[in-house]
Amino acid sequence: MAEAEAEARAGSARHQCPPDTGLAGALPVGTEVTTVAAPDDVPPAKPIPRTARAWPLRAPAITEFRWLRAPAVTRHLVPYARLAPLAFLMVAFTVRFATASVDTLRSFQQDAYDLALYDQGIWLLSRFHAPFMTVMGTDMFAAHTVFIFVLLVPLYWIYPHTAALLVVQAMALASGAVPVYLLGRRLLSSRTLSTLLAAAYLLNPAIQQANLDQFHVEAFEAPILAFCVYAAVVWRPRLLFAMVALLLLCKQDDALFAVPLGLWVTFRRDRTAGLAIVGSAVTVALIENLVIIPVLLNGVPLTYTRWWPFGSLSATVRVLIRKPGEFLDFLVSSGRPFYLWQMAFGTGLAFLAAPGVLAVALPELLADAFSSNPYLHQIFRHYSVPTSAVLLCATVVGIARARRRRERVIATVTVTLCALWACVLWGDAPFSNNPYVPPNPSAPSVVATDHLLSKLPPRAVVSAAQNFVPNIDHRRQVYLFPTPFSQSYYGNPKFNGTELPFASKVEYLLLPRCISCDGNLGESAQVVFDRIAPEFRVVGSTGNVVLYERKYPAPTAGRSR
Repeated sequence: MAEAEAEARAGSARHQCPPDTGLAGALPVGTEVTTVAAPDDVPPAKPIPRTARAWPLRAPAITEFRWLRAPAVTRHLVPYARLAPLAFLMVAFTVRFATASVDTLRSFQQDAYDLALYDQGIWLLSRFHAPFMTVMGTDMFAAHTVFIFVLLVPLYWIYPHTAALLVVQAMALASGAVPVYLLGRRLLSSRTLSTLLAAAYLLNPAIQQANLDQFHVEAFEAPILAFCVYAAVVWRPRLLFAMVALLLLCKQDDALFAVPLGLWVTFRRDRTAGLAIVGSAVTVALIENLVIIPVLLNGVPLTYTRWWPFGSLSATVRVLIRKPGEFLDFLVSSGRPFYLWQMAFGTGLAFLAAPGVLAVALPELLADAFSSNPYLHQIFRHYSVPTSAVLLCATVVGIARARRRRERVIATVTVTLCALWACVLWGDAPFSNNPYVPPNPSAPSVVATDHLLSKLPPRAVVSAAQNFVPNIDHRRQVYLFPTPFSQSYYGNPKFNGTELPFASKVEYLLLPRCISCDGNLGESAQVVFDRIAPEFRVVGSTGNVVLYERKYPAPTAGRSR
């Protein structure tokens, strides 16, 4: 009986070949193949995992690749597709403002302050030179402790062009939408609402206008502060400490943000971590303001100490006590209330529901609003950018305080509409009331000026008008005319009007044809040029720009104006 069963099994196996071996096609036609059956006491072999199977000799069907099957592709791409609206908004923001700022640079309409300052300093560091900015007459870290700019040095090893800074600035500002989005995803559990709040950040007029205000470290503070708030609220301590460390590398006054943030962490998350943040911020601020900056300035007086109301802290306290009416008049003057309204309107005032997070922004917001420097309480200036980022994060937290989902949806839509309205009124989007129209870098006059600048030797010492300096500052010595022939906006102001000892080293002048007609130069610069004109000769010109070269030998320096 057993022999009959074995014969039956053997007969059923004739003329069969394992499907994946490919050997059937290698045997002559008509060859009979017999497979010997295993004994009954041998357990069946376990199936071979797909990953361990030998590659078949025949061409596999495309459906055998699991990662190419439609359900798998959909499953892997859907999470990224859901981020497409956010990515689109960030890319559109970056392209719009990077293009506008770069076109302005290429058209010779960017100011030297502050683009040329940091551009020259970063370029010098990339060439392993001391970052002494001859445009301003101080060390790059003296005016502001912008140590974070050291991270941009490798960029100039790859692409050493001023336009790179403007593109990076636009990307940095756009990246602030990421922590706003992440905070919304965590607190609101809705991609749609989170995307709308990220759009509110990108629509903020202060965020947009910062792209067109030369180049400043505040563009990097904004996303860093937003990540700080995100990490503190959702409690990611490692991320929080990393972001606080980056924040303290940005500027000497960032303790105004870090200290209240540390206090919030102390009372709401972790006492040890919060106190560590507060202690670090205070320590760094004291070292930077009392040691590093005075040493690097080397006797040059600080300028921002005069930004206190009424000139100083003591004068402010004196007026507040003795003349409260005058103090109140000061608070409502120079558009300060309107500035506060502009800062708040784009958020729909939703941040009022999150007073703890709002407190992180209050010290800097009040310092800017009530400063004697009018630039600090103008939404079109870069000073408002970090505060705006914190206010948007506080807005997200405030919306999350709503108990019902319907209330959160209504609040988010309201904030988005307010941000859109604010963008129309004061922003710089194409649909805004007064959008910035960048100049045409292909205009004949611009092309002619660019050709004229190509005649400048790369290592020549140049004194130029302010709008030309950002295009030629990748050199060891470049000055804002009339410096160094008559010091202006350079080094210690007590020497203003005197000719500096190294004036005779200037080899080229790049100036407008009508110096007195230039808004940044005027009659005083024309007087200086008339005095030194015999020492130079014209080597090239366009309709509005003239390039002069020094006649050698140069006269002895040291004259006063």
